[in-house]
Amino acid sequence: MSGPAGASENPCLSPLWTRFTPAGKSYIQGLAALELMKSPEFTPKPVIHLDMSEIANSKSLEVLEERLISRLKSNADRHKVAARGTYPGNIFSCLTEDLHRSFSQEIVLLIDEFDSPVLGSIQRELTYDPQLVEKTRDYMRNFYSLIKANAKYLDFVFITGVSKFSGMAVFSTLNSLVYISTGPEFAAFTGLTQAELEYNFAPHLKETAKKLQMNEKELLEQIRNCYDGLSFDGETRVNNPLSTLLFFSKMDFKKYWSWSGSNTLIRKFLKGQELTVEQFSGIATDKDFADSPGEI
Repeated sequence: MSGPAGASENPCLSPLWTRFTPAGKSYIQGLAALELMKSPEFTPKPVIHLDMSEIANSKSLEVLEERLISRLKSNADRHKVAARGTYPGNIFSCLTEDLHRSFSQEIVLLIDEFDSPVLGSIQRELTYDPQLVEKTRDYMRNFYSLIKANAKYLDFVFITGVSKFSGMAVFSTLNSLVYISTGPEFAAFTGLTQAELEYNFAPHLKETAKKLQMNEKELLEQIRNCYDGLSFDGETRVNNPLSTLLFFSKMDFKKYWSWSGSNTLIRKFLKGQELTVEQFSGIATDKDFADSPGEI
């Protein structure tokens, strides 16, 4: 396996580089981050990546546990260390300890959609187990508590989800998490600003305008109308990245956001309460609600 250009000459990237890049492929080829990796000061760190959407919608705690064990073992395999332990908790603890010892580096922990197991259990509760939500919440709380227990091995932890973690009641043991969703310094972090759109997508704008028989000014206005609906600080506006990318790929104005997510949970709740979407149209709420939405 080989890394990016110059990796073989850089003692900081070889031989560790081969253990951080699956099949020798660089996912940051052509990006500014690659220059950082060429720096003598750069030292790779092992990464544990858990996508919790892959274990969501489990019919039981047994299935959830099997899926979580599988994801942990795949992380161990990727770093070429043996997965020790029987249950997810001790497998995770052993994995962090073994990676720290193997690489002589602290670990980066990435957790995607941390709330998916609990949200998935809400949809399955009535069908499979009337207490599945609380059981799943307790199970995930016990698992996530190990993050703090293994903090001495962790350098950086980044967690994503659609729910405020305090509202999910699964991070009660973690009191050092920083909620960045509405932080002004991260307002443009998860979207495409107008400047980024016009600068980075200039060739696509030109091609798409020609295809749709519009001038670029008209095209930009239409893109804003369709995909620029996000603001996390009340001032900075960003385009939805997935919708924008799919638009340039298809060159057709469609509601691409619905392709990536499901509103099943919302629809079931509205139906059970005899509420309609129209009743909520145009309703505003203050920032305090976003910061402290209460328990889900």
